[in-house]
Amino acid sequence: MAGMSGFTLGLAGCLGGGGTQDGNGDTGDDITTDTAMTYRERVLQMAEEEGSVTIHTYTPEDVFRREVFSLFEAQYPWAELLYNPNAGSASLSQANTQKRAGRLEIDIVQSDFSSAFALDPVEFYRPISEMELVTEAIANEDYNETAAGTYSIPFQAFPIIIYYNRNLVSEPPTSYMDLTDERFRGDVAMQDPLRMSGIATALGGLYVEWGEEMFEEFITGLVANDARFVDSASEAFRLVAQGEIAVGYGHINDPVNSMLQGDSPIELAWDAMDVVMQVVFPLWLFNDSQNPNVSELFGAWIVSEEGQNAIVASGRWPVLGTALQAGYGEFVPADAVIKVAESVNQEIITDQDKWREYYEGLFGRTS
Repeated sequence: MAGMSGFTLGLAGCLGGGGTQDGNGDTGDDITTDTAMTYRERVLQMAEEEGSVTIHTYTPEDVFRREVFSLFEAQYPWAELLYNPNAGSASLSQANTQKRAGRLEIDIVQSDFSSAFALDPVEFYRPISEMELVTEAIANEDYNETAAGTYSIPFQAFPIIIYYNRNLVSEPPTSYMDLTDERFRGDVAMQDPLRMSGIATALGGLYVEWGEEMFEEFITGLVANDARFVDSASEAFRLVAQGEIAVGYGHINDPVNSMLQGDSPIELAWDAMDVVMQVVFPLWLFNDSQNPNVSELFGAWIVSEEGQNAIVASGRWPVLGTALQAGYGEFVPADAVIKVAESVNQEIITDQDKWREYYEGLFGRTS
């Protein structure tokens, strides 16, 4: 998208084909004696034998089944979805317990990088380099604005933005620092950064972008201005939408979906943001999956144009530029500067203890 900063996929050395896997993590070259079969054909053969996939995602089940999985199922009628809404840290904890017990029953989990890296990625996640269908799907210039890691499949992302209730704000903010202004005392809401989730990651990107002095002035200013730090970005949005709080800082999807429904009091404060940090919520495929080939098929499909348009239909923010422009282009100015927080500040992912301690010092409390 015009105006967005470019980011090259972290796929160095990953574009070669790995082998298809059986449920024990072994390559499936013995499935057939037909050496003329392509990699895709082998994956399809083994996937149909597996028949199902267990996915843990943040998207509500009815929406996920109707807008997303139904389209995948139309291509692969034998595919059965075993759904679980406990994505992120809850699912990762469950996966850890299952793996220690000797049988991992989760195939795919959606999680931000911070939560996913609480587990040892080498031990738990299947590298993209082993999934030829996925590497082919994301070797697309339209993905140069998002983050793909060694183990993560980018399919959904959220710019973290300032928004406000126009019924409560006569003079909209024109900078991030305006949120520390007296006129917004007690009237700014965001997810508590000490939860070390998406907002914490976005703020970590701003730290690098601005430098330590400006960043600390902003955070201590928010604290001194009695900003409301709540459990989730959706809760912060609810407070703003219902008129209890004037300004919010959080995921763009809640404000935009509200605006799409019409008669919404929400406005996006693009003029206040010199740069916007985007947080990626990718898929992670477990390397001890019972259904690795169905998982690979789904991982490749979800980043295809059809899959990314399905993400838009589900009310989420896609990472494919063409799908983003078609679904939400009217809400993003052409000159907006949007950067991937996880690539701007990788340390907040790899050294969470350090950043948690730093945030606790700034906010004057423990998590």
